[in-house]
Amino acid sequence: MRTSDFTLLNLSTVRIYLHHGQRVPTDSMWEKLLGKNLAHAILKEAKLAGLKQAILYPIRAGFLRDAELVFTHAEATPRQMPVCIELVDEPQTLKDFIQQHQRLLTNTHVILENPQTYQLIQRA
Repeated sequence: MRTSDFTLLNLSTVRIYLHHGQRVPTDSMWEKLLGKNLAHAILKEAKLAGLKQAILYPIRAGFLRDAELVFTHAEATPRQMPVCIELVDEPQTLKDFIQQHQRLLTNTHVILENPQTYQLIQRA
């Protein structure tokens, strides 16, 4: 296997932590109660933006910030249960996504991971 048989891609990962029941930020009282799920909205925007990868990780137990510790239940997931969305793409593409979607990401924790990660792609 020679180095010339592969292409090296510079990729980064962004992890976005939020609550399972978190809604898209809005000023409308009705949309706060009945609005769109924030995790779903972020995933849809990631797809529309053409990001290479977006994954929603379910969490079985945990807490965010000063919220209480919660655990999954067989019948219902507590609204305060943390979830994690992982986005993967080139560093500048991820920075642009975060910049363009600041309103959606207002009440989340956004963490840039692996700023120097590389993926080897075998050339055809």
